Amino acid sequence: MLEDLRSELNELDRQLVELIARRQEAVQRIGATKRDTGTATRGHASSGSIQRALVFGGGGKMGGWFADFLDSQSFGVDIVDPSDVSSRHARVDRWQDVVDQYDLLVEAAPSKVSADLLRELLPLKPRGTIFDLA
Repeated sequence: MLEDLRSELNELDRQLVELIARRQEAVQRIGATKRDTGTATRGHASSGSIQRALVFGGGGKMGGWFADFLDSQSFGVDIVDPSDVSSRHARVDRWQDVVDQYDLLVEAAPSKVSADLLRELLPLKPRGTIFDLA
């Protein structure tokens, strides 16, 4: 049973990597088209407002990487993390009070706390997209 579950997870991981590679190819084609036409290469700024992301577990390795990646894509990024790991991103202590200010909510907390986090987050019905890295 455990072997079947691991096989399923490996297959999902393989599909994710394939989708990420396809997405990167599309991003490169978009970038080339924008350069050829003289269009700004940062799409978020063209919408008139900066998109904001809140990364739960943003002080960890995966969460920190994702926060930096989103920052590189012109997102305004804040993090939620109980650790005292330093981060260049602003920390949010009472995320429940400000969750609707974000366009993207990235759940990158350790699996032992992610279920509780999602149970607390979902009843708030945030306007932003919830993305779980687990």
